[in-house]
Amino acid sequence: MTVTTAQPLVYQDFSRYKDESSDVVASWKSLCNAWDQVGGNRCAKPALQSDELFRLSHYAHTSLKAAPKGSKNVLFIRGKSIGLARNMIYDKAAKMAYIAAGCKESCFSGKGVHKKVTAAAGICLEEPTQKAEIVARVFSRKECGPTSIAALKHEAQVLTALKGLPGVVQLLAATHYEHPTMQKERVVLIMEAFVGDLFDAVLEKKLTPLNIMQVAKAMIYGLYGVHQKGYAHRDVKLENYLFRKEIPQTDSKAILEAHAIAKIADFETALLLMDETRAPCLHTVGATPGYTAPEMVGLKEFTGDLQRVDAFALGVSFYKMIEFKNNLWAEDIVAVMKQSQICARLEADAEKNLLKLEAAEEKTQAQQAYDESKAQLEAAISQYNIILFASRSAIIQKVIAVLDGLKELNGKVQEHKAKLQRGEKLSEGEQKECLQWLYKNLLAISPEDRFDLTRAKKEIDLFFPDFQIQ
Repeated sequence: MTVTTAQPLVYQDFSRYKDESSDVVASWKSLCNAWDQVGGNRCAKPALQSDELFRLSHYAHTSLKAAPKGSKNVLFIRGKSIGLARNMIYDKAAKMAYIAAGCKESCFSGKGVHKKVTAAAGICLEEPTQKAEIVARVFSRKECGPTSIAALKHEAQVLTALKGLPGVVQLLAATHYEHPTMQKERVVLIMEAFVGDLFDAVLEKKLTPLNIMQVAKAMIYGLYGVHQKGYAHRDVKLENYLFRKEIPQTDSKAILEAHAIAKIADFETALLLMDETRAPCLHTVGATPGYTAPEMVGLKEFTGDLQRVDAFALGVSFYKMIEFKNNLWAEDIVAVMKQSQICARLEADAEKNLLKLEAAEEKTQAQQAYDESKAQLEAAISQYNIILFASRSAIIQKVIAVLDGLKELNGKVQEHKAKLQRGEKLSEGEQKECLQWLYKNLLAISPEDRFDLTRAKKEIDLFFPDFQIQ
């Protein structure tokens, strides 16, 4: 990332630059029109003025075009340096200028470490009529902390590697700025704009049976692409599938536009599996309770197949979306996690008391405090083992209950496949049975019996060949 250090442009007589034959003026007029088309001023605070756009046009035809080819593609331009009321990010490769247009409510807002979401209008400086529906996610070290900033930089790297994959959220540009003297750090991710997530769509029952089939295919395509690139997502859930456009509720037969179907997002905890330098993943950083695979419950570190863990979480997502039910084992996982946290706190207390004991001149009182904390820890660990054993048994029984009827579905799905091979269409009920069979195979208790995403994609392509995913 490069930070521009341009000198402020001063226009004492703005009118003398308005020569109709000037390339700058032609670009300026196009920019004014384009800014209005992308709705910049409708959410800009304050509104971007005509003279500001003129300065942007002038700057684009001078400094930006003259920028050395060897410099980085993403430039962070301080607005004050060129007379703009706000900062700008310029992507040299795409010739796109992304201009902050004020805060906006978004499905990113308030979730995870996302502290500030800003609407951003994107204008192509070579073809200003090109629209870009985007959002700028702005994060600062002060708001998020250094750990989250590192996670966001990691997310930008992952999204760059996944660029162009169907069913995956697209990162258009990213910039990381660290002030050399003021100890300020900021990460800005320019991404596609989204109107909501799949969790809300399921909760509000917005999806028709036809939409569910279409979205299910998009969900598989997105995660399949992630796995093919060698990554595990590690936090697959309904909330992390986002829609680019509102779902039409007037027509039960309406098909969602290919580019607007739910895409998988939030790659802050994603891991490159071929990275031999990475440590075993911590369970606490991974899946959300309720989506956690049985083989991960109660483990502090996990070295198993993370992509099969993703597949289980996708099966849970399908179950919730298709059956309109919440899985019942989330409470068991939460119980294990709560007791684990109690053990961790008591272990820290015992370690502190041990240090005090070693440093104390009078040992009696310090020894008593240490003995009490040690006894509390041992009792908590004993209780943890009881809860863990009971929870694992309960989770397995509850998953088995969801898998009930799989053998019967196996026979039905074979009949449906034969029907498709004859060129016949499946009824709505038969299509639902195919999806039920698919999610039950994704929810297999043993990772070895569980469908991977290659198999899931093969099956969904057979069931729903007509739906297109972008």
